[in-house]
Amino acid sequence: MKRILLFCICCLLFTVTKAQVVSLNAAEMKKLQRIIKTNVDAKKHWESLLKDADEALLATPNPADTLLTEGILQGDPLR
Repeated sequence: MKRILLFCICCLLFTVTKAQVVSLNAAEMKKLQRIIKTNVDAKKHWESLLKDADEALLATPNPADTLLTEGILQGDPLR
């Protein structure tokens, strides 16, 4: 019975948390736009951020061709 109760509480906690959402509401967006228009330093940082984001989105992926831990046992210090 305790396990079921704890499971229900955990499920409830996962549904009510909003820590994963990181965004701005409408008022914060307007304030950010106003700051970018009026503050030269803020505009420089914003443009740098946009440039980095665009480069990251357009970059071609470069995945590793082989896993370095392949074939090494769990207890091996090289892993």
